[in-house]
Order: sequence, then C-alpha cells, then structure tokens
Amino acid sequence: MANTQNTTTQSSPRFQVAGKECIYKLFDAFIKKTVIEDSTIDFSKPAVVAEDGSIEFADGDRRFSEIIGAVKVKVGGAGGALPMRGRNEPDYDYAKRVAKWRKAQKREQGQQNAVDSATLAKDADAVAKYTTALDNYLSGMETEVSEDDSVDVMEIVNKSAEAGAKKAVKQSMKVTKEVMADMNLAVAHLNWLWSLGMEGRHTGCGKFGEAVAIEENWMAGLEGYEGKDGLWNVKLVGTKKDLFLLRSIFYRFITWPNKPEFETVEEVKSAFIEYIFKTKKDCEAPVRNGLLHFCNPDKYINVYSYEKKAAFVQSHSDLLEGYVVSDYAELKLQDSLFFSMRFQKESECGPYQANRTEEKICYIHDKLHSRVAG
Repeated sequence: MANTQNTTTQSSPRFQVAGKECIYKLFDAFIKKTVIEDSTIDFSKPAVVAEDGSIEFADGDRRFSEIIGAVKVKVGGAGGALPMRGRNEPDYDYAKRVAKWRKAQKREQGQQNAVDSATLAKDADAVAKYTTALDNYLSGMETEVSEDDSVDVMEIVNKSAEAGAKKAVKQSMKVTKEVMADMNLAVAHLNWLWSLGMEGRHTGCGKFGEAVAIEENWMAGLEGYEGKDGLWNVKLVGTKKDLFLLRSIFYRFITWPNKPEFETVEEVKSAFIEYIFKTKKDCEAPVRNGLLHFCNPDKYINVYSYEKKAAFVQSHSDLLEGYVVSDYAELKLQDSLFFSMRFQKESECGPYQANRTEEKICYIHDKLHSRVAG
C-alpha cells in the first residue's frame, strides 16, 4: 500500500497521513478560493497562514468558473442593500458577515468591468466554443494562435496528412490570443491540483503556468513545507486523462442546477464526492482517488490506484467475515450511477466498485488496527 504512516488516533481521520497536514490545508485553500469564492489563484504571490492554521491563497483577477468554461453571465451591475442584521446577532458576527458581503460585491464589480474577455462570454455560443476549445486542448489537439483576429473564439482546421496517406486528415485548432491565455491559466490551476500530494514531484503549475508568465511564489510563506512532499507514489505515464477529468468534475459541479451557496470548505467537499464518482464514468484516470482522499481522508484511503485498492480487499478477504453492508439500497443505486472498474482476469482481484470497495477497505483497516492495538 501507499504511505502507511497514517494517523490512528480517534480524533483524526482514519487514513490521514501524519505530518502532511499542510498538503491537506493547501487542498482546502484551493477549494475555498476556486469554488466558494469563484476566483482564480494568483500563484505568483505567497499564500498566507491564518491564525487558525488554515491557508489562504491570493486572489487572481478572473472567475475560476470563467476559465474552465462554466461561467454564467449575470445581468445587471453589482450592488444591492446591505445585509439585514439578524435578531440578537452579535456585533462581531454581523460585522464579519458584512465584510464578506462587501468583498463579494467588490469582486463582482471587478468581474463585470472585464466583460470584454473572450471567455467571460457575451452569449452561449462563445461559451460553448471556449468549452470545446478547452476540451480539445486538454485532449492534446494541436493548437495555433490566431495573430490577426481571424477567428472569434475557436475554429477547427483540417490539415492534409503527409504525402502517401490516403484521405487522412489531421484536425488542429486555431484560437485567439485571449482564449489561449485563458486555457493555459485554466490548465495551470488543474496541473497544480493534480501535482499536489505527489511524492517526489514539485507541486506547481508546470509548463502551463510558464506559458502565461506565472512566476510561482505561493510557497514562500509556508515555513517547513517541501514542494515534493506527498501522500502517494505515482508512476507517471502522462497526465492528459487526469487533467481532462479534473476539468470535467469541476465544470459539472459548478454548473450543478440550483447549486447550494456553500459557506464552508467541508460543505463543498462533502457534496463534491458524488460528482467525483459520477463524472465521466468511462474514464479510468486515477486522480479520482486523490480527490476522494482529499475530500474525506476518514473514508477514502491514500492509495492512487484502483488495482491496489481492489487487490488490498482481495488479499485481506479473510478479515471480511462478519462484514455487513451499511446501506444495501444506497450502494445498489450507486452501482449504476458511480464509476466502477473491472480488471483483466490475470490480475487476480475483484472489481473496484466505488463505495463498496471503499467501505470494505475501512472495515479491513479497522480490524487490522484493532488486532495491532489488542
């Protein structure tokens, strides 16, 4: 199994890796800035450690929803009446709520002043084109920047294949400078999140951040944190599927019809899990497992591989005697809605089945822990 130095006290999550608290806090900071505040992150500025130990990233100048193609343009300017004070609401609580409201108003006004951006689309067609362009870019399509504004957002170009090929054409894409910058900014965020928790690999925006001239300085204020600290060892064979799945999960979550207004990171993470399982069920990208662990390290183990999860259950099947499914009807429903995976017969392990496998891992872990403690 991956890093086995997990915390085992009753007050800490079952699978949280001891001594790596900063990594978990960085994930929370990413979720707070991008999902709750709907802001990009300015990775060129140092992250700040608050008095309660949480981490706060510096605001970027764009909406996060905008750069991943999920922007919903609002009609009308920022403004409105000051929030009403609740009955018997303490001065401190009301002042804190008003300060939060003022910050949101300022951000919304700044966003509306930037409506000339290609991806803060003025119409649904432009949004759709940008979203398609970003998906194409993440899928590895050759991309060219239009230097003369000959395209509005994006256009597909069919290039003839090399001489000798029969009727074969290769598709490429042409986009505006603004769209190219937005796509690189989006993937820079996704690459940073993908690399967070990778043992022996620097957490960062990678080549996508370099493409938009990001000089990363977010680590400057995180004393004692090493950028190569990790929660899992991963054999790197390419990130294309991982980044594509990450974008898809965030897109689907942010465009969730009647999405609640989340107040805390914990609320977001609790709701996020279902979208991690539901999005692109045909995609085997293992970043799913990383997100699950970040969202709930008490329920989801710090193992990045589906095969290793299934093999762990198989190798400890003798400890499942007495195991009873917590909610048969719910897990049965999840079988059709959530991601699952079957392996080749020679792997000698059963299928990975979303929370069914995860629940068994928890049960086995607790039995093993009880055996050691006893």
